[in-house]
Amino acid sequence: MTTNVELWMPFNDIYRPALSIPVDTCQRFSVHPLTWLRYLGFTIYGNEGHISTLPGGPEVEYYQADIPPGIYYYVSQLPCLLDPAGMDDRTSDASSISINWRNFEERVIARDGNCVMTASRPPMAEVCHIIPHAKGHQYMINLVNHRKETIDPPLNDINDTRNGILLSVALSPAIGACQVAFLQTPNFAMTVNDVDLVAQPNAEHLGFAIQPSIANSRLTFQHFSNKDRVVALLAPHNSDARQSDSNDWPPPLIFDVAYGCVALKTWGVTEFVQFAQEHTKEIYYNYDDNECDRDAPAARQGKVRHVGRFSSDTEDSQEGNIADVVMGLWVLNARKGARQAEAMKAESTREKVRTWLESVE
Repeated sequence: MTTNVELWMPFNDIYRPALSIPVDTCQRFSVHPLTWLRYLGFTIYGNEGHISTLPGGPEVEYYQADIPPGIYYYVSQLPCLLDPAGMDDRTSDASSISINWRNFEERVIARDGNCVMTASRPPMAEVCHIIPHAKGHQYMINLVNHRKETIDPPLNDINDTRNGILLSVALSPAIGACQVAFLQTPNFAMTVNDVDLVAQPNAEHLGFAIQPSIANSRLTFQHFSNKDRVVALLAPHNSDARQSDSNDWPPPLIFDVAYGCVALKTWGVTEFVQFAQEHTKEIYYNYDDNECDRDAPAARQGKVRHVGRFSSDTEDSQEGNIADVVMGLWVLNARKGARQAEAMKAESTREKVRTWLESVE
């Protein structure tokens, strides 16, 4: 008998196990875990549905604090399945970055101003693509079409401002490694009150939400597999980002897809992930060789390099902000200190083992 929460999904009238999540983990992500499980099902399956304890059965009572271990079924129709590799390939060809990349950076910085989680300013904050830059324009078009989303104006450019966000350089690696993701509420399954709020340091001073009940909308930073102590300190699990009311803010689709990909990487059942990859590769990676998709072809051919951190020619970003410089030095020292502490702990353990071995000889 399983001790996890398993989420099964239907394909051709056959339910397959998709996710296997420890029970206590479910309660970390939502005070009403079944609403969150329903949202997870949507991000992966691509169509709205409900949670049942029986295949094709009636809806559960969502608003209960506890979620017993066992099998739960996502009941829906017409899957628009997620690409499990949707957050992979965070690399780009050097020749494709220059003008398009710089223009993309400038637009996202103009919208966000500073890191949406910590308020750090460039150069201690950098612009990140949410759907990786190397996926290219055609991937974005295929994604929107397959998920049957109506987005106005159309989202058909990987360098669309709505595919970017400004983050502290201390946080962006965790995004790239699929260790964290943003949960946007309300969504079709959850309200703003379905997730606890943990305030990041100095949150009230920075203008971040401190009471979920007074927020009309939340963008919550959640840790799936993050072990970086600096990330945990600067942007704790269930802390909220500052959102923009600009028309160029990322639409829910972008956050939903990223969230589902991270969930699959963290808790995905291997056979289901392989099944999803096999059934979606012709949908998402159907590129026309004659099409001008200048932002990704070299990446798909394997000629890739890692995109460097943000740099800008503007006077403000060259000078930076003294508080951000101090923060940057603190981040580096904190990570160095954490590594030293782990090394000392390991050496202490080895010394204890040596002492014990000598005592029993």
